[in-house]
Amino acid sequence: MHSEQVVPGLPAVSMSTSSKRTIYALLTGIVLVMIGTSALLWVDNRRIQRHTDELNDLRLSLTGREQDVTVLRKQLSACCPDTARTAPPVWAPTQRVTDTDGWNQ
Repeated sequence: MHSEQVVPGLPAVSMSTSSKRTIYALLTGIVLVMIGTSALLWVDNRRIQRHTDELNDLRLSLTGREQDVTVLRKQLSACCPDTARTAPPVWAPTQRVTDTDGWNQ
């Protein structure tokens, strides 16, 4: 005989072995999908954090280079005042794309 649990207000239902196996298989699948999703989110979060750290390092490096340029400009103006006036400013954009870069094809 089957041991059945009766819930008040609901009819007593007997589950076959194949139904129980199906339910356990579905629950196992759901748990595996949740674990896989959480692993993917964890990896993505680590990747974003690494890129953020690299970006901050690049910003610090750029700030240091700008300070080096400022010091060199002061040295240049102290050495040759007429040359310092004709030097391009630090923020001046430079043309880096040429026809040979392959972007025009």
